[in-house]
Amino acid sequence: MYKDTPEPWQLRSMLPDVALNMETQSLRMQVVDDLRLKASTMCGKRSAVIRVTLNDDHYLVIKPVDRGYEGCFEWFTYVQEADEAGAPFTRQSIRTSVALVKGSRKPDLTELLSFTTHCADIEETIRVSTRIIFTHTGQRFTPQTQSHGKNWKKTA
Repeated sequence: MYKDTPEPWQLRSMLPDVALNMETQSLRMQVVDDLRLKASTMCGKRSAVIRVTLNDDHYLVIKPVDRGYEGCFEWFTYVQEADEAGAPFTRQSIRTSVALVKGSRKPDLTELLSFTTHCADIEETIRVSTRIIFTHTGQRFTPQTQSHGKNWKKTA
């Protein structure tokens, strides 16, 4: 038994499917509860998806890009760094595969663009994704908010 609380990477190695589920639920809370965006999540034993509703029947489909222990995908990457005084600390970031899709049902889904991102958090991932989409398509897509939610500022 551990005397100290395990680090996230230690939990991942011991229970990768549980870690994936916990990370996905944490991201869901950030997207839905904190950012107040219309979104859904799906988490299986080894993979997960976050789908963010955009305007005009478009969606961002966000998936973890790194595969880790027992073939489970991982949302977060941890890097050991040192501060100015030389004290070590761990920096967390999120690496994702993002697809812009049109349509909400399987037979009618059309993937219009896909790319990968490496960002500090899920909010930055969504903002960067909308800018990448604008750069490649010239179209502005905005995440749809829940009623009485935080205002989402357009980027790009």
